[in-house]
Amino acid sequence: TQSRLEIPSFSGRAGTGSISGRGTVSLDAAQGYPLSIAVTLDKAQLAKSDALGATVSGTLSVTNSKADGALIKGDLRVPSARYQIVRQGAADVAELEGVRRKGQQGVTAAAATTPPPSRWRLDIRIRAANKIFVSGMGLEAEFATDMHVTGTATKPVVVGKLSVVRGTYSFAGRRFDLDDNGDIQFDGPLLDPELDISASTTVEGVSATINIGGHAQHPQISFTSTPSLPQDEILSRLLFNRGVGTLSPA
Repeated sequence: TQSRLEIPSFSGRAGTGSISGRGTVSLDAAQGYPLSIAVTLDKAQLAKSDALGATVSGTLSVTNSKADGALIKGDLRVPSARYQIVRQGAADVAELEGVRRKGQQGVTAAAATTPPPSRWRLDIRIRAANKIFVSGMGLEAEFATDMHVTGTATKPVVVGKLSVVRGTYSFAGRRFDLDDNGDIQFDGPLLDPELDISASTTVEGVSATINIGGHAQHPQISFTSTPSLPQDEILSRLLFNRGVGTLSPA
C-alpha cells in the first residue's frame, strides 16, 4: 500500500522447530521508517556447530518509530543450549581492511566514521530451567538461567545469572563435584561476570574444595578443606597424594 508493506503472515522451519510471525514495514522517511513485526519461536534452532548449539521458544517484537526509536523486545525460553569453551585466541579471525567489490568506489574517511542510521535498543528476558550445558577446560556442567538483556545491540547490558544445576570439574587428574549453590552473576558486561563457584572431592581422608571467585577476566582461586588445613597442604594432597612435609625439594 504505497510505501507500506503489509505481511499478513510468514513462517519457516528452524531445525526441528519453527518461526512464524506477521507485521508491517514502511519506507516512509518522513515518518522515520516505522516498523512493527511480531515473531513467535517454537523450539527454533538458532545455532548448530561443534562448539555451540541452541534452541529457543518464545516471542520477539521488532518495532521502530520516529517518536520511540528502534526496539527489539522479547520473552524467550531456552529448552536446551550447548557451549564448548574455546581457549582465548583460538577462534580469532583476521579482519581484512580496504576490501571492496570490483567497480565499487572506495569509502572516504568521512563516510567510514558516519554512525549507523538506527540505534536498536534491547529489552529481552531469557530463561531456562536447566539444560544449558557447558564443557571444556575440565568443566562438564549443566546450568539454569534467568537474564534480562537491555542496552543496545552494539552495547548490550546483561543482568541475571547462570545457576549450577550439576556438574564436575577435573583438576590435577581428580574429579570435583560442583556444588549446586554456585552461580555466575552478570551485572552489565557480558564477558566479565562475577564468579561464585565451588567444587569438592575427597582425598587422603580430607574433603577438599576449590573455590572460584572474582570475575571471569580475573578469577580468584582458593582451597579449603574439612578438617581445616593450610592451602599448600591441601594442594599437596591433591597433586601428590601426600602431605607437604613428606615432599622432597624436587
